[in-house]
Parts: sequence; structure tokens; C-alpha cells
Amino acid sequence: MTSKADSSSVQKVAVLLSLLFLAVILVSFVVYRTDNPSLTRQEKAAENSMGDMTSLMQRLQENPEDKEALFRLGQRFMQMQAWDKALEFWNRLQKLEPENKHVLTQKGFCLFQKEEYEQAAGIFKKILELDARDYRAHYNLGMLYKYYLKKPDPARTHLQKVLEYLPADKKDLRQDVQKELAGDGEEE
Repeated sequence: MTSKADSSSVQKVAVLLSLLFLAVILVSFVVYRTDNPSLTRQEKAAENSMGDMTSLMQRLQENPEDKEALFRLGQRFMQMQAWDKALEFWNRLQKLEPENKHVLTQKGFCLFQKEEYEQAAGIFKKILELDARDYRAHYNLGMLYKYYLKKPDPARTHLQKVLEYLPADKKDLRQDVQKELAGDGEEE
């Protein structure tokens, strides 16, 4: 009888320990979720983003020239670093708005990210054809020429144009460009 009593006591202790262990897990989970509510928000944001992308794609099926949907999808795919997919939407939008500097800038950035530096430079040159005083396009070209295309003369020309056209409130960028022109920002 002692062995049955011992066996029963061991089973009771095992069950109690299991229940205690489960209680600890549950309490830990509740405390963790209370301390980290952002995880739930991130999951919901991802769901909303996918739902938003689905609705934007449906809008394009209904109207292939929906500029807002094309723009937002281009941005979404850039956020996901899906450069090829983002380019599809920027290309479509560029056909509808060939002189939209923002669309061209986004397209140039995607090409840069894909390491298609000559094509990216071509896009930034197109922006300068539309607005020769666009300091951002000059900056992008200057950096492309200096570090990626290894063409120091046009790099210097475009970086000098940045200083010429840069608004007064862009002091940090002014300092960065001055360092680039002084040679402090050169690659080794």
C-alpha cells in the first residue's frame, strides 16, 4: 500500500508542478504583452498595410491610371525595399506625369538602390532639364559621379551647383557639400 500511496503522491505533485508551471507561463505572457503592446500594433499595421496594398491594386484594376494608387504603391514597395516592383509603379506614373520631379526622384533612387548608376544619373539629369536649380538633383548627381561613376569633374560641378542653389536653412547639407568639395568626404 505504501507504493500506491507514494505513486499517488508523486502523481499529485507532478500535476501540481505542471499547473504551477503553466500558471507561471501564463503570467509571464500577460506581463510581457503588457510591457510590449507595440508588438500587437506592429502586427495590426502590417495587416492594414497589406489590406491597403490590396485595395490599391484593386483600384488600379478598375482604373490603371489612378495616380494616387500608383504613387502609394511605389512608396509601399520602396519601404519594403522591393526596388524592381517599386520601379514598375514609378515607370507607370512617369508615363502619366513625365515632368513630375518627385516621381523622377523616386525612380532615380530605386535605380541607385539597384546599382544601376548610369540610369539613375540619367533620371537626375532629366530633373535638371526640368529645373536647373534643383539642388537635390545636383547633389544626387554629384555623389553618383564622385563615388559610383568615378567622374570627379562633373561631381565637382554638380556639388558646386548645390552650394549655389541651396536654401539658407540647409546648413548641415551645406557643410557636407563643402567637405565633399574640400576632399574630406573622398573614399579611400
